[in-house]
Amino acid sequence: MNQDPYDDFDWNVGSSPTPSANTGPSFDHTMGNETGHYLYIEASGREMGQKAIITTPFIPNEFPGHVCVRFYYHMYGANIGTLNVYIGNHGNQFDPLMWSMTGESGNEWLKADVDVRLKDVIFMVTFEGIVGSSYLSDIAIDDINVLYGLCSDID
Repeated sequence: MNQDPYDDFDWNVGSSPTPSANTGPSFDHTMGNETGHYLYIEASGREMGQKAIITTPFIPNEFPGHVCVRFYYHMYGANIGTLNVYIGNHGNQFDPLMWSMTGESGNEWLKADVDVRLKDVIFMVTFEGIVGSSYLSDIAIDDINVLYGLCSDID
């Protein structure tokens, strides 16, 4: 994953609870304990609306058509902001917005499946975390997978 040099701050790697109580995950999605890792934005010391952006490397679109971007997200805290996912070949928010979630969704990891029809021969997935109105707005992502075909056909 590549940090965007022009955003307001960077995504962090976490393995245990985020530094702030009552926000963020306690552990990663994959292992379900503190031995695994996840990516998160730390909202402490940030201002509402500040953004952290991270992108995948370029991914070859070997079979132009449907692509499934599957990931897990954790948006727990009283003042959660927004998580946006852009998919295209620019690697930033100039790509089409394909998925967005705003607000608190519980202290659990939730699965997101994003079906995209792509014609580009290469593409990137961009995750943009936007800070909410207080430090209680940590957002985390984990287990990012890009699969060929429709998400509903891949389970």
